[in-house]
Amino acid sequence: MEKLQHDISPSMRGILIDWLVEVSAVSYIDIMAGAASGICLKQVQHTFSKDIEKKCLILSLEKKCHHS
Repeated sequence: MEKLQHDISPSMRGILIDWLVEVSAVSYIDIMAGAASGICLKQVQHTFSKDIEKKCLILSLEKKCHHS
């Protein structure tokens, strides 16, 4: 079932394999960096969301008090 490309030399095949491994590694690193960024963002949102909500409420109440 195995079909070899006889037009490709062993050194060309090696270069191709090296390139494919490098591209795969870069893609994998990109995916992992994206996942890590998402996890960090979720943690920051969870940590600071209540503080931000409180500050927005305070600022909105202050605006109402100053405009009345």
